[in-house]
Order: sequence, then structure tokens, then C-alpha cells
Amino acid sequence: MELFREVLKTPTSLLAFGILLLTVVLACVSGKVTEKRQKGRFLLWCLLPLIACLIHAAFLFPVGHTSLWMGVAIGDGVKMLYIPNGLDLFGLLYLSAAAALLMRLAAGRGWLRRVIAVLLCGAVGYCTVMQVFAQIYNYKCHNMTRLGWTAAFEQTVETMRREYILSEWKKIDYDALLETYRPKVAAAEAAGDEAAYAAALTEYAYDFYDGHVSLNAPQGKRFAIREQLAGNDYGLSLFTVDSGETIAVSVEEDTPAYRAGIRNGTVIEAWDGVPVQEAAAGVRCAYCGYGMHFPVRENEDRYRPFFLAGCGGETVTVTFRDASGVQQEAVLESMGSYRMRLGGSIASLRHDWIEDDNFTVRMLNDTCGYLRIDAEEYHPVPEHLAYLREGYYPQLTEEVHTMLTQLQEQGMQTLVIDLRNNSGGMNVVGAAVASLFTEEKQFQFAEGERKEGGYEITRSYYVFPDGRWKDLPVVVLVNQGCCSAGDGAAWFLSRCENVTLMGITPSNGINQNNGGECYLPGGLTIRYPVRLSLGEDGRPLIDTDAGRENRIPLDVVIPVDREAALQIFDPEAWDKDYELDYAAAYLSDR
Repeated sequence: MELFREVLKTPTSLLAFGILLLTVVLACVSGKVTEKRQKGRFLLWCLLPLIACLIHAAFLFPVGHTSLWMGVAIGDGVKMLYIPNGLDLFGLLYLSAAAALLMRLAAGRGWLRRVIAVLLCGAVGYCTVMQVFAQIYNYKCHNMTRLGWTAAFEQTVETMRREYILSEWKKIDYDALLETYRPKVAAAEAAGDEAAYAAALTEYAYDFYDGHVSLNAPQGKRFAIREQLAGNDYGLSLFTVDSGETIAVSVEEDTPAYRAGIRNGTVIEAWDGVPVQEAAAGVRCAYCGYGMHFPVRENEDRYRPFFLAGCGGETVTVTFRDASGVQQEAVLESMGSYRMRLGGSIASLRHDWIEDDNFTVRMLNDTCGYLRIDAEEYHPVPEHLAYLREGYYPQLTEEVHTMLTQLQEQGMQTLVIDLRNNSGGMNVVGAAVASLFTEEKQFQFAEGERKEGGYEITRSYYVFPDGRWKDLPVVVLVNQGCCSAGDGAAWFLSRCENVTLMGITPSNGINQNNGGECYLPGGLTIRYPVRLSLGEDGRPLIDTDAGRENRIPLDVVIPVDREAALQIFDPEAWDKDYELDYAAAYLSDR
């Protein structure tokens, strides 16, 4: 409820309801507008919403932003057409202003006036309500697109100092961030280097160690940022297996690494003269896209070898063991940007090409069922109603029960729930699924507010028990890409006695709510959470503090030896799923 009260206080919501009220008033008086002079005045009143929206756009509409694009065939080519992000944010508000202007058609027209008035009032009412709902996910918007790069960055830091909800929890030192990144932004601005500017903002967001703090950039600029941050490609990527050895992966023929005798699985001992584990420990994994945010330190440790493989100049010296175990040393020349190889390695570990849609069910084998949940989204309206009912969402619980019953009729005796790369949504969705596996009412999460450097609970939500599948052996698969409400689903399910939480890495480690956005020059946006999601103890739910320790521990860490790594990173084995196979085998042994 606090969220809706906050949203209703925003200039956009107040303007939307003002337009609706004016439209209703105009509808009521339109029948009395008969004289020419009255029609002129009536037109001026109809223009007021449009004038108000022009003022609104002057302050809040982000200049130069694009989020939606489509390809239009022109001759033998394709032209990309972009829709401004501001229309995505405020399109319904501006549409309601245009609809109110059409009320002029209802002036003094008898029965037709009544029809037009009713239709237009209904249209404006619909736009108003949907505009308010659209603001739930970005209701604290700050337009800095008309400032210079450095000024916009400074203002973003000060805005986040006021609004970022985990400043105290994570002990964010904003003065240190300004001291570190203002010179980089200023240098990029002086040189007119957009990629360097965006890369500095990416690193700034990375230092919050919060998956909800991120830089959003247009697709073309995203590639340029990656070029800046990925480093050089020497023909290999790196991965550390459970034995502690770091091996080469993603090695292709006709690359410097391959020509030097390095193959997939070759043990790498040193990088530019530094023992490889020591070299990897000092690597930062700041990157744009692929969900490269690391609230949990152990997740970043898993990814550091990937990023180490791009560290170096025009050449890098690599020490390795050849096939006969003899130590060799090779100087590898850069073959350009490491962006593509790095992205491929990340996607292979995360298994980004899982094909099953959200809430897909199928059988993995004769006895093991499978439920895929890639987002905590199912039906928007019931989900918001469940939010208003303290998390009670019986419709989804019943629908998932039906899905599981269909699997049981096919022979299901065990189940894998796949939350890998779950992009989040609303906690009530994961809680509705978890309710099937418990007979006890459980705490879900609480809303709260910052108070005297701490947090105070204002409203609590629950997992309402159903328990019809409490005896079914279940594995819940997660990875570093499982975030936000996906983290929440992992936590809710992990508390059920019949559930085993499993993965190569734990989930991302975030569960706060977004809503803060700073629109910067060049189509860039810094996003951050502004609403609290708390545990029963009044501390942030799931999110790591400054120590970055995982707060949703895995019951089983899936082992990755050399053989498993070679399968994971084999480009011809994309249709194989090592983690899913391991989970199914684990359940078959129970």
C-alpha cells in the first residue's frame, strides 16, 4: 500500500488524475456550450491538458533516449525506427491529454454529445489508471539529459545519496565514488568519447555490488561499452575447476592460443608472470549486459577468470602445461576485442539458451518432471491483487497444481524447478508456487521505510500454505543470473522441507524494489532501488551487506571438474545441460 501512496504523490500521477477530473467536468458542461463565443472558451479548456503535458515533457521527458525499436524494410535494406523512451514512460498520460482535447467534438451535439463524452471519459479514465500502474516500476524519475556529462553524473550521485535504499546497509561512500569517477567522466566529456563516458558509468554502478543498480544503454552503445571493458582477445577464455586448476576454454583453431599449443582443457599456470589464481583475484568484473552484477562475492570469484583472459596489452605471456605435462611459455598477440569470446563464455556458464518458456512443464525422464520459471510473472492483474491481499494468490497456486498433476499422470515421482536466469518480477508469484510445498504459513517479505540510519517494517506479506505436494522430492536449480524476485522464489522454496536448493553458483543476492531512474545524456540511464523489501528481523531481505556474503546458501553445490567444464564450454554441446542432468540424476538416487 505504501507503494501506491508513493506513486500517487508523483507529478505524473497528479497530472493524470487532474486531466481525468477536468475531462469529467468538461463532459458535464459540454451540453451547455451552444454559442460561438462559448465554444471558443470551451476549446481553450480542452487545450489545458495538452499544455500541462507540454510542461511535464519539458521537465521529465528524457531527451535522446530510445528503448523500443523496429526494423522496416526499405528496398533491399532495413531501416531501424526508434520510439522515444519517454513515450514508453508517459505515453498514456499524453494520450489522455489528446483524448481530452477531443471533448471539443462533444460541444452542443445532443445525443451524440453524450456518446462522445462517455467514450472519451472512459478512455481518459483507462489511460489514467494504467499510467499509475506503469509508474510502479519507475516512479522516481530524474531528467538530467539537458545537462553536460559531468554535471549529470554529479547530480546522479547526489540523487542516489538521497534515494538509494541500501546506502546504509552497504555502507556506500558517495564521496569516494565521486572522487574516483568524476575525473573519468570529465576526461571522456572533454574528449567527446561516448564509449569511455558510458564505461565509467558502468564501473560506477558496479561498485554498488547490487544487481538492481545498473547502467542501461541503447544496444549500439552497449557494444561500444563492452569493447572498452572486455580487453584483448588472445584466443582463449579461462575457467577454474573444483580442483583449483585454471584451464583454457573457448579455444578455437587459428587463434594465437591454439597456434601456441593451448587447447580446451590445457592447464594455465601464470598470466603475464603472475600465478593465475593470484592474477584472477585482483580482476574486476565490471561489464555492460549479461547481468554482470555481483552482490555475492563467491559468484564474482567464479567469473574472474573469464575477465582475466582479456587482461593484457598487445601481447601477453602465458605459462601453461602441454599435453605431456611439460611447462611451456608462450607470448600471445592480441587479435582484437575480447567481447565476443567473453560473452560466449558467460552465456555458456549461465546456459543462456534455455528454450523453455515461462511456466513450461515437461518430463525429463520416466520419473522426473520439470517446471521452468524464468520470471516471477504470470497474470499482471491477479498479481497486483495478491499484493493487496498480503501475498495471497490462490489462482496461481491452483494452476501450478494442475500442471504438476498432469506431470504426475505421466509418471512424475520427483521434480526439478528451474529458476536459472530468472529475471524477477513480483515476490507473490514465487510464494504462490512455494505454498504447494508447505503446510505452514510462512513469512514472505515486509515493506518498510528508512528511519534513523536503519529500517522499520510497515507491512508484511506471507506464503499461505497449501501443502498438496509437500512430500514430492524437489530440486530447485539456481545460478548467478537468478535475481530479484527470482532470488525471493529461491528463498521461499528453500525453506520447504522437501526442497533441495542446487547450482554451480548461488543466486544473485538481491530482492529490493526498483523505481529510481536517472536519465543521462546520450540515451543512458542509471537505475537503482528505492523501496524496501525486509525480512522478519527488519533487515534487508536476501540482499548482501558490505561483506557480500551469500544469504541463500545452496544445499548442494554442483561440482565442476575438467570433464564437466569441457562439456559446458563446448559450442557443439549447446543442446546438453550439465546442471539439469546432474539435478535429475541426484533425484533418481533418492
